[in-house]
Amino acid sequence: MSVERIRLGCCQPEQHVGRFDDALTRLKDQLHYLYSGNERYWYDTQTNLRREAEDRMARFDRDQHLIPEIGARLKSLLKGKPFTAIHVFTPSADIPDDTGVRLVVLPPTANHKWHLTDSIAIRAAVEKE
Repeated sequence: MSVERIRLGCCQPEQHVGRFDDALTRLKDQLHYLYSGNERYWYDTQTNLRREAEDRMARFDRDQHLIPEIGARLKSLLKGKPFTAIHVFTPSADIPDDTGVRLVVLPPTANHKWHLTDSIAIRAAVEKE
């Protein structure tokens, strides 16, 4: 059904059309079987792929599931020369202080922006425990 037909079927004189547009947007964001495209709305027997992906993402905890998985994949990818050792999400106290060249990968929670002189990543890199 087109948006114009929905507006004509719902809206009465003196009412704001924007409220119905807002309601359609909210329904589209919340309902699993409601699809929209080209100013039309329809129901289908299959769930909307975007909402299904959002529901699946909500099942995972960042600290419990995602960060360990990222660390495991990085460890399997980063191997070998020219580094003496590679430390993925390792606390600074566990990294030996010697003359070898080491790659230290900070966790995704330690972010940095190029113009900042004091970011979480810089503090994590210079941290001494």
